[in-house]
Amino acid sequence: MNRFFRLTPTTFIAILLFACDQIPEPSPQQLTRVKAKPLSELLADQILHSPATVISLNNTVVSAELTSKIQSINTDVGKIISKGDELFALECVDELNQKKQAKAKFEKSQVRVNLSQLDYERAQKLHRKKTISVQELDRLRSEHLLNIANRDNAQAVFELAQYTISKCSILSPFTGVVIERMVSVGELAQPSTPLLRIVDTENLELSAQLTADEVKSLANSTEIAFVQHNLRFPLSIRVITPAINNVQRTQEVRLLFTDEKPLPGSSGELQWQHPLPVLAAEYLSLRDGKLGILFLNQSSPEARVDFHILDNGQEGQLTPISFSEGFTASTLIITDGRYGVITDDTVQLVTE
Repeated sequence: MNRFFRLTPTTFIAILLFACDQIPEPSPQQLTRVKAKPLSELLADQILHSPATVISLNNTVVSAELTSKIQSINTDVGKIISKGDELFALECVDELNQKKQAKAKFEKSQVRVNLSQLDYERAQKLHRKKTISVQELDRLRSEHLLNIANRDNAQAVFELAQYTISKCSILSPFTGVVIERMVSVGELAQPSTPLLRIVDTENLELSAQLTADEVKSLANSTEIAFVQHNLRFPLSIRVITPAINNVQRTQEVRLLFTDEKPLPGSSGELQWQHPLPVLAAEYLSLRDGKLGILFLNQSSPEARVDFHILDNGQEGQLTPISFSEGFTASTLIITDGRYGVITDDTVQLVTE
């Protein structure tokens, strides 16, 4: 008898079938284990910012309108002035004398009008009584009309003299601050002579240059402010200029201060909150060349993996999240273990 046991084909097949029956089926413990959190816990507010400058709408050089010596200067650099405050007083001796003469001529012409009116009214009564001729009545009427014309001309000259006198006192055109003085007392001021520079402190706007994406998010934001040295000044959008800078490829945005205002010329940051919450880049996944979020379509211990594509997602960057049907703030986002799963995989949710 042969010392070695020989297997017949039938015996070998029987042994193989017996061994296969002993292999255990996969158990739930062998599913990929993942951790997940509700989307609401992963989202954050995104604060955007851009350099900005406070612009004064009125930056004016005050000038003289007469040729006259400067009699007094009632303000100086750094002083806050109100609209209508007297800034300069000019010596206007000649202009005052011209006003007196014009007033005297006007009053004299008014007397002549009064006398000629009385003469004409008497002539009308006499003419009705057939006491004077028509020619005499017409002469008195013409004389009265001429006196009225002379009176009106004298009145215009007088009013012009009054207006000229008003230019002897140079007033502030708006509320602001004096930032430069160009003349001194006793100097001769001439028309268009620059006297001082005033910057408006009330009519202020904020100017910022933004990209197209920044403009879009700013236009939909409700929390906008100018930040300077830890101070916040609330803002509202006045206008987004419908033109693009050819060099910087940006648009200028002008905003209004809704409460307190900073100093004109101030520099700082325009800050606004993105209208959508954002998700950190670490929770984004790439599947089939598309960027999105892996999430669980149920919260039971065994769940199926699903994939939400983000059309506006960019690798390595914060991504704004907009909710849609089936994708809400309570959706469970896979935070750990997502690298080993694909869409439609069944996984085991591990709770911490």
